[in-house]
Amino acid sequence: MSLSSSPKDIEYIQEIKRVQANAEYFGLGESDYSAYTKALEQKISNKRGLAERFAGLEAEDEFYLIALLLGKCEQITRLNQKQKISFDKYTIPDFLLAVRTSIESSGTQGKTLAQRFFVEVKKANEGDVNFIISKRKYRRLRAYADLYTLPLYFAIKIKLANGYYWALLSGKAIETLGSIEEIPYDGRTEPCFVTPWNELMKEDTAGLWLSNYHIMLEKGFKVIKEYDLQTVTAIKTDFGYLQKVRIEYGEKSKEVTVASSLTPDVLLLTQLARQLAIGSEKTEQISATKVRRKFEAETNYFRFLYSVIPNIVHELHTMNSKTKSRTYTLESLSEVDIKIAESSIALLCELHREGILKLIQMLPNSIYSKR
Repeated sequence: MSLSSSPKDIEYIQEIKRVQANAEYFGLGESDYSAYTKALEQKISNKRGLAERFAGLEAEDEFYLIALLLGKCEQITRLNQKQKISFDKYTIPDFLLAVRTSIESSGTQGKTLAQRFFVEVKKANEGDVNFIISKRKYRRLRAYADLYTLPLYFAIKIKLANGYYWALLSGKAIETLGSIEEIPYDGRTEPCFVTPWNELMKEDTAGLWLSNYHIMLEKGFKVIKEYDLQTVTAIKTDFGYLQKVRIEYGEKSKEVTVASSLTPDVLLLTQLARQLAIGSEKTEQISATKVRRKFEAETNYFRFLYSVIPNIVHELHTMNSKTKSRTYTLESLSEVDIKIAESSIALLCELHREGILKLIQMLPNSIYSKR
């Protein structure tokens, strides 16, 4: 058995990323840390695809944030890649998760499910028709998971034409739905699991284990904002001072009035409306100083909870941030941010109960077919 004693490339890359994130958070310039990071880069033995590897670590942080902010994760631990075991036999996954969730339906309402599992984070490019992982890489990850008799999952960030999609797929689905083919992978040709996305997505468990909901905005859903150039409030925009925000569907609506100081309910609905303002936009002058903007869904639209909630948290976090960072990192996450996420989800649930929008829990075929 070969043991690792010296740092691996991934550890140098992780350290560079950590330094850069902290530097941005504390407002340091590149000159304050460039000598250190350049020295670390010189120690990286395999510099091929370095940019992609940095992007992979950013995807790991993003998944970490999503798991925390969606509120169903009881515990998430980033696993140390500096292993004192055989690299020929095992590969340590990125995370260990413990989740507790429930399936919402008339037949299983109130039933709580709990699960612990390992997660390996991956990225997929726009236009990919298959998920591909080498059999060698997969077997090492699976062997490590088997040591602890826990299942292995893959959190995959899929780039789309108008954004991205996160899927949480079990190793079992990749094995059973895919085929093994000899194809190029990481610079060499070797046996790989090749699994069609259209089959894999039927087994996406993000809705089950992370409680990721699809937010359905039906045709006719509206976001309405009113502004005044003279009446001063706490929110100033290019259209004037924001006075009212209303979300409505049919005869049902929820509205807040903006004053000189902001209350939590005003902040939350204002930020949620910003995320849900979709469809056709119409701006009208209702008086010499007042303007009304209306966004209306001309067809059914869907937004992902894992996109809306982190965006609200980020906006409210940076609103009071001293650094006004363009990025949002784990280093800056606080208990306040978790509370914002919880309150935002509670507001969405309230709008769902009132019939203004719909929250749809997406379940894998293997679960749905049993209900």
